[in-house]
Amino acid sequence: MKFLMCIGGTKCGTTYFYNLLSSLDDLNPCRVKEPSFFSNNFDKGFSWYYSLWKQVNGVKFECSANYIYSDNAIIRIKEFSEENNIRIALIFRNSRKRSLSHLDMLLRYQKPSDVIDFVYKNFDDIVGRSLIYPQIKRLDQAGLLDKVDFIGFDELIEKPNTVLKKFGFNIKESDILTLSDGKGYSSVSPLVSRARNWLAERLLELGISSSSNIFLKSIDNLYKKYFTKEKNQLTNSQLTNLNSIFDEYFISDMDKILKEYPDIFNMIKRLKK
Repeated sequence: MKFLMCIGGTKCGTTYFYNLLSSLDDLNPCRVKEPSFFSNNFDKGFSWYYSLWKQVNGVKFECSANYIYSDNAIIRIKEFSEENNIRIALIFRNSRKRSLSHLDMLLRYQKPSDVIDFVYKNFDDIVGRSLIYPQIKRLDQAGLLDKVDFIGFDELIEKPNTVLKKFGFNIKESDILTLSDGKGYSSVSPLVSRARNWLAERLLELGISSSSNIFLKSIDNLYKKYFTKEKNQLTNSQLTNLNSIFDEYFISDMDKILKEYPDIFNMIKRLKK
């Protein structure tokens, strides 16, 4: 079987990437954006995994953003690749921007009195998932690095067709706009994404497809109207303190990549803004 897997990262545009590719006739998209089979649902077995696709033939595509953070998931994907033809996509983003985006998501639904303390208490999600070196190292140790196509978040948002052409696909400009807010990137809230994925799973259990753009737009519009919250505004003092914390880790992260993976470092520097 042929597979295209987007394995992460979170808050890096994986939903937008999934929506773009799901609109292509050349691909057979998973009926649930994030089946998380190799990470959280491996005990359900391959019969369950294969049932998530409507068609038997064609390149199967899924986008589970948590795979890249799981040693078990990457090892299982490696074993899976030995019997299947797979290609892997990994989206990375400016580490500071990704961390601030993740922090903003959490602050929309929680109101800590001390933001800095909150960051340290949620360090793994906010900072840890922004570190790129551990992701590269995990892939390298599993022997999967040569199967990975790295995608820069900014390139995906600003030049989606350039990214798609790397995989041999093309999409009309008009179709890109129907999947976004007109700027190339869908501003869907985290709650919308979770609700949409949950509803897609429930519909799947009933044998109802949820991969159409009509379904996606309807859910997005409904939850944007009733459940999204205003963007949290950090003070300049908070941002200064946060950037000081982030730099402590992110500079070291890039130094490690430069030392062990200079070719990947140069590629990241070129795509990372």
